[in-house]
Amino acid sequence: MTMKTIFLACCSPVLLVGCATTQTASSGSDSLVFTGFSQQTDGGQYHGGTGLVCPPALMNLPISDQREYGTDATDASCSYRAEDQFATIYFSKLNETFQSNFQGSVASILQGPLGEKTEFDEETTQTCQLGGLLTAAVTPSEDADGAKSSEPYAFETAVFSSSDLVTILQLTELDKKFLKLRYTRLNAPSSEGVNSCIEGSAALRSVYNLTRERGLR
Repeated sequence: MTMKTIFLACCSPVLLVGCATTQTASSGSDSLVFTGFSQQTDGGQYHGGTGLVCPPALMNLPISDQREYGTDATDASCSYRAEDQFATIYFSKLNETFQSNFQGSVASILQGPLGEKTEFDEETTQTCQLGGLLTAAVTPSEDADGAKSSEPYAFETAVFSSSDLVTILQLTELDKKFLKLRYTRLNAPSSEGVNSCIEGSAALRSVYNLTRERGLR
């Protein structure tokens, strides 16, 4: 399987099960709807069913798509893409425990198209987890008045790499749901894993802050 085939397979909408039609507010509107997505004045997206707030760009990638899942629109995602990079933010209800959801996300990568070309990178994962926690620690949450939040923040990381491919998986918990970042960079040496992971940690924390302070108020 070629790298291009892997990219198309992972991004193909047919692999995104249970996708529902989204509703988009008129351009430039800040009004929040209770189902579907509404576009914000900054170009980002808000999902009224879950409270997910997606910025217009993530890890220097422009937003390209947004989807909701389930008959009750209980889960949502926003995708970001460039030529050789793609990232997706998911906000979904917890099934059982946070750890079981994390392990399930790891298994879905290992058993999917990317699993045929990558391996779990334990050393990079440990480095990324530490570096990401430090990054998150200096990116504190703020309330609407700018006050710093003392709410603890923790997440889990897994890095998968090969000679020319890096995939980052990160999960954190928010409002009894899990917020997940999945990022893949093609034509990237495994040495890029640490940098990509730390950037991903900052991106996940940013979406966490936006969703907590704006989407769930």
